[in-house]
Amino acid sequence: MDSLEADLEKVELGEVPSPFGEIQFELELEPISQGASSKQKAKLRTAIKKVCSKYQFLLSGDVQVEIQWLVHQQYRYEYHKAPDIDNIIKPLLDSLCGNSGLLIDDTQVQYIGSHWIDWTKREHKLIVTIKYAPDDYVFKSDLVLVEVDKKLCLPFNIQTSKEANIIILNHWKTMIDQRNQFDEMGMDYYSSRMILPIQRFFHKNKLNDYPVFTVDDLIEKIKTTT
Repeated sequence: MDSLEADLEKVELGEVPSPFGEIQFELELEPISQGASSKQKAKLRTAIKKVCSKYQFLLSGDVQVEIQWLVHQQYRYEYHKAPDIDNIIKPLLDSLCGNSGLLIDDTQVQYIGSHWIDWTKREHKLIVTIKYAPDDYVFKSDLVLVEVDKKLCLPFNIQTSKEANIIILNHWKTMIDQRNQFDEMGMDYYSSRMILPIQRFFHKNKLNDYPVFTVDDLIEKIKTTT
């Protein structure tokens, strides 16, 4: 088996994202609007989590999301409870986020598209396409969020080597300290951004599904873990 075949086998198993930068999946259900009941939203979450359960990673960079709703035209035009095309977005994005989904947080969504297409079947189908940078991902296993500065967090997969973990975390501390020095010097955001990790930040207030540690607390935890 050559390298490409091995990589594509890992993609098929959900171990890593596709190098082509696109994930697409289908849901055999009607979309849920933002004003739907908690029971209906839970049904959508369950369906999406089931699809996402095969993926062993979370996308960690900015993404584009396209929602395609296949629906009979008569239902769309004549049924007064048919959800509006803009109202189906938020429940779906919320269901994609978290350690059992595909995104860390919905602030990653840089572009969102939502449209419906007429088909002759009476059943509904949702086709969700996510486009991403292939290298922007973290693994779900041993994932924590590290608060590196003023509620700004970075995703971190804890490594087997204690020494390697501590080196990485201390390096992040140094980078943040240097960025803060740039700020004190009056440097603009984009200049100081060059010395920060490539990985984008996540705000602590948006992270309800993950353990969050300060750098020092995580280093201490790693040192004392057998």
